[in-house]
Amino acid sequence: MVDGKEFFGNDPKIATKNLPADAVDKVQVYDKQSDQAQLTGFEDGNYEKTINLKLKKDKRKGFSEK
Repeated sequence: MVDGKEFFGNDPKIATKNLPADAVDKVQVYDKQSDQAQLTGFEDGNYEKTINLKLKKDKRKGFSEK
């Protein structure tokens, strides 16, 4: 993820190869609930490690900011 939005699909290598290191402000790693648990609101115990790259504000040019 980049700034909390899915950006690279399931291949984090694309992110690390295509984003310059000086554009990244913070790296967050957390356990994300499964899609089914997110939709239903019922925890099913399935999690996946997720990486969120927070970009510096002055480096976001060229990325979608909605």
